[in-house]
Amino acid sequence: MDSAMRNTDRPKSSEDCNVSLINPDSQTTLYLEDDNNSFGVGDLPLEDNITSPKVENESKPIWPTDHLRDSDEIVDVLRPEQIRWFYKNIANKQWVEFNGYDSLRIEKRYKNLNEKEWRDYNATYRSKKNQDKSPNSSPTFESFKTNGNHAKSSTSAEECSSPSSETADRVVVRGGLYEVVVPKRNCTSIFWPGEETVITRGTWFYENTWQPVELDISEDLEQAHLSLFIGKKNSDYVHDAKTPKKVVHTKQLAENNIDWYAPLEVYLYSQATPSKIVRNLTSRLGGYFQKKSGYRLLRGYKDLATDKDKHKDISHLVFVVHGIGQKMDIGGRILHNTSLIRHNVTTLHERLFPSSSERAEFFPVEWRTNLTLDGGLVEAITPLHLTQLRNILNTSAMDIMYYTSPIYCAEIQRGLITELNRLYAMFVERNPSHDV
Repeated sequence: MDSAMRNTDRPKSSEDCNVSLINPDSQTTLYLEDDNNSFGVGDLPLEDNITSPKVENESKPIWPTDHLRDSDEIVDVLRPEQIRWFYKNIANKQWVEFNGYDSLRIEKRYKNLNEKEWRDYNATYRSKKNQDKSPNSSPTFESFKTNGNHAKSSTSAEECSSPSSETADRVVVRGGLYEVVVPKRNCTSIFWPGEETVITRGTWFYENTWQPVELDISEDLEQAHLSLFIGKKNSDYVHDAKTPKKVVHTKQLAENNIDWYAPLEVYLYSQATPSKIVRNLTSRLGGYFQKKSGYRLLRGYKDLATDKDKHKDISHLVFVVHGIGQKMDIGGRILHNTSLIRHNVTTLHERLFPSSSERAEFFPVEWRTNLTLDGGLVEAITPLHLTQLRNILNTSAMDIMYYTSPIYCAEIQRGLITELNRLYAMFVERNPSHDV
């Protein structure tokens, strides 16, 4: 039932078009047809831990190797290019950065949203200030800050669910395959259902890992940092390396403490009992040991976001079609395997053709879910005992019988063709200028 068709050349005309299919279910290693190993790459294993490769990354580092900025730099509000947005699956621990182009567009939408909230607040407050004098009847000023560094969205669920609001707040990202809804803080797939990630705005980062500090902590951290140092130079806080540094300011949070030694020397400490004991002990040994007991935090991302840091144009579409047994893991397996193929092919493409300005894009084709075939008859007559075993047989072995039946096989083929046409028509509608 599984098949694989390769299209090595770009079609010359619409009559000449055919579909490229790849079967991801039966292989754990992607082999190249290169008997002489002329490329020198060998076998490329499919890796489960996917990290999006850099694509045309021309962003410029703003932190030198020692992570110290220009001492004459004046502390100011972070610019959009210094801020970076991230996404991750709920089950994952590591955040993945958006490229510079996507991050700038998300940040612009975020700023516009906050400015709209501030205007709406002013209009509402002026209309009601003579009706209700209670200080708790209106939002506070802090919840409507418009400098973009610690603003908190107060968009209602009804407003987010309205079509006009959602259309205005959506940003197409990740090569045109996903949409970010800024008020909801999520990123969903456009062409296929079932893939959703959460997003966050990174202004402060953990040293070495460059993972963003938790949003609630970073908002309080940025507000306190600006109140302490805005308009001042980093050189105003240069100390002798032989002298222990003194804490300029301390901020206590629910589970953490943050100490400032200078604008570029900020450390986060846990309120957990073992951490407090270590902190008290090392504080008596001097500033060097004091800093080593906490996490150093860095303000602004390591790379400046630029419009040139974006995905390459799509020149080929590859439709990845699953085989039997997809109902055992509806949507999940084909999405995961397609991501593995996309990641590995992109890695190879960047290694072998670094100057190329085009790329191939991979679309998962999940055709089984929309087919009922027997109209639910098999599930209705399935005995209650040994339910788990029978469900496995119904969602796997039954597909073999369906495919070998002339009646059901034709229905399967129609379902596959319908899904392929839907994906292609949707892509052409959203990308009318593409020639694929």
